[in-house]
Amino acid sequence: GKVSGGSLQQEVIVGTVYLPGRQVNERPKVVREFWQTVRSLHAKFPDTVIILLGDFNSTPGQLTKWLSTSTLRFLTLLKVDGSFG
Repeated sequence: GKVSGGSLQQEVIVGTVYLPGRQVNERPKVVREFWQTVRSLHAKFPDTVIILLGDFNSTPGQLTKWLSTSTLRFLTLLKVDGSFG
């Protein structure tokens, strides 16, 4: 969803991602749809920061390499670990 107001200096799009593991047959299709969605959002809102959180089923190194193949500019990749309870 698109978020604005409060202390935000500009609007931000926040989304969640789940990509199935590499052993799942549908992964290539889901990855294509992921990139189509990200490109579409970027084209529609070129000056809006897009924050994607979720389970990419990749190590940080794999994810960094994968994102670097995109023509889109990714600023930061943060690895978050933790548990709740």
